[in-house]
Amino acid sequence: MYWNIGEYVSNKAVSDGWGKSTVKALSDYILSKEPGIRGYSSQNIWRMKQFYETYRDHPELSSLLRVMANIVTEHFRLEIV
Repeated sequence: MYWNIGEYVSNKAVSDGWGKSTVKALSDYILSKEPGIRGYSSQNIWRMKQFYETYRDHPELSSLLRVMANIVTEHFRLEIV
């Protein structure tokens, strides 16, 4: 999921000129819709974007990183429940 968010924000930054204030608004929106959710601060969303941009041109790593990100996401989801 983090990979997908990073990809989305990266694409929006290029196509629509998204910057830090827009990412802050996205973070505020997510947090307002899912109270108590963790990991979606504007700083973390910006890091998701940077992570995606760092590894997107490395197909041998990007699929592995996506799998690892999904495992970590699921692990934390199970701990919260």
